[in-house]
Amino acid sequence: MAPIITLTRKIDTFLWTMECQNAWELIKPTYIEPPILISLNWKVEFHVHTNASLLAVGTMLSHNLIGKSDQLMVYASRLLNRAK
Repeated sequence: MAPIITLTRKIDTFLWTMECQNAWELIKPTYIEPPILISLNWKVEFHVHTNASLLAVGTMLSHNLIGKSDQLMVYASRLLNRAK
């Protein structure tokens, strides 16, 4: 996903490379197939999941409505630079 995130930065030229296309093909199913984002429900317990590496940080907020796995409500991630 890093090639696509890089395209969101302020750059002089927007260049869609084969690396970007490959990254898009990998993540595209997550936008159109279950699990799809669900609505917030204040009556159900929230689950917060976090992850970090030397390259990026990420988090997601979810509910467990059916008892098998969490359903995603919102997520965020960010690439880190050397200083971070």
